[in-house]
Amino acid sequence: MRVLLINPNRERMPFPVPPIGLCLVASAAEDAGHDVRLLDLCFDRRPRRAIIHTISDFDPEVVGVSIRNVDNTDCQHPVFYLPEIERDVIRLCREISPAPIVLGGSGFSILPAEVLTYTGCDWGVVGDGERAFVRLLDRFSRGVAPDFMPGLVRRHPDGKVTQSPADHIEDLDRLSPADVGHWVDIKAYERNGGGLNLQTKRGCQFRCVYCVYHAIEGRRYRLRSPASIGDEVADAVAAFQPATVEMADSTFNVPLDHAEAVCEELAGRRLPVRLQTSGINPGFVTAALLRAMERAGFVSMMITPESASDPVLRGLGKTFTKDDLIRATRLLGSTEMARFWFFLLGGTGETMETAKETFDFVETHIDARDLVFFATGIRIYPHTGIWHAAVEEGIIGPDQDLLRPTAYFSKHLDRDAFFDLVNRETCAHSNWIETVDGASHAAGRLATQALALLGFEPPFWPKIPLYNAVAGLFGVRRRLRRKRRRRAPQTVLAAETEDRR
Repeated sequence: MRVLLINPNRERMPFPVPPIGLCLVASAAEDAGHDVRLLDLCFDRRPRRAIIHTISDFDPEVVGVSIRNVDNTDCQHPVFYLPEIERDVIRLCREISPAPIVLGGSGFSILPAEVLTYTGCDWGVVGDGERAFVRLLDRFSRGVAPDFMPGLVRRHPDGKVTQSPADHIEDLDRLSPADVGHWVDIKAYERNGGGLNLQTKRGCQFRCVYCVYHAIEGRRYRLRSPASIGDEVADAVAAFQPATVEMADSTFNVPLDHAEAVCEELAGRRLPVRLQTSGINPGFVTAALLRAMERAGFVSMMITPESASDPVLRGLGKTFTKDDLIRATRLLGSTEMARFWFFLLGGTGETMETAKETFDFVETHIDARDLVFFATGIRIYPHTGIWHAAVEEGIIGPDQDLLRPTAYFSKHLDRDAFFDLVNRETCAHSNWIETVDGASHAAGRLATQALALLGFEPPFWPKIPLYNAVAGLFGVRRRLRRKRRRRAPQTVLAAETEDRR
């Protein structure tokens, strides 16, 4: 069958992310004998024209649309992506092609029934898409109406949505490689601060109260062999010469022995590429791991403690303590790898005192060369721990539609005073940023383009403290913040969502 796969994600903040899941599905469908095209709209200046031209030229028999995110999960400056996707991608495809539209992607897997209903689509795939989507194509090609099959979501003519259990593939080594550089223009991502990405595993064993990984990949780790990871990186380097390769796992360093084995495999390959990783769990940082990462060629990492206050860490479902964080900062201080820390303020049990404790921790223990990001408020997703807390506290009802961005803030916080505190603290440090710093997409694009023209290679975020220091000398940072706050929409609270429909 002729299969057109579309990536409608045009978000570039804090940096653009190649659609690895869609690339995996594209490779699987191609290996199954289908004629596949992938249309990446991330950098296209005229996405509607690109869709019209591609459908006219290719005449697809099936169209797949990947929804990476439903919204930007920014509780201060919420952006709901679905209206644009429905209007400019799904509705347009429906108008110019009779091909059935199948939805997928991580954002879809979180809220499949709601997204199908909102977009008016009839078919979707949740969980691992490679096998489920190929099975669906097989049914379509034989003219057989798909009914029950793992990973299938279906909207019936009466509007009722049925969903089969997600398909979680055990042996990941048997899957076709994502071959991201074959399907999308990696150099375009690099010019905008992104880069080639891959996963060393799927799933997550932790139960953080805000997280939806269990809905996307399951609660148990499914590990790729270090050799298969080494092969994928080596093939990408030979074919596409990427500047960087990022390990995009839920948690790269858990299980610890697997992470170390991956590093040793990559170190033995001696590949000419810079490595980076997201998802470093500070409770599993060891000197041996850091040495292995440096030997492998890692140049940067993203670390996600979320808080430095023990009551809040417990409330967030974390398995490490403040003492564990202190130990991790001491170990990390011995490495030259760039570090990007993420904190999530405003969760269950958060008070002004616990927020100040986190700020004090960062000032005392985290190197001034590190970049530190503070998010405020937690996006509520159905049946997560924060959803249960919000229902118990009466913030939302148990049947409330959470498709549109809906935020949780601790009942112990005066939000105006809290936002003032965050603003004061982050403005006082050139290496501290918060959500309002990323509210201007134009400024972000200009900064990344300037760094690319100057010859810097991604990731670009290690340069942000220097930029903020220079901007702070002239008062630019405070002026930009005031301007962005005035223009920003109000925080979407649970009680306000009904009025916004």
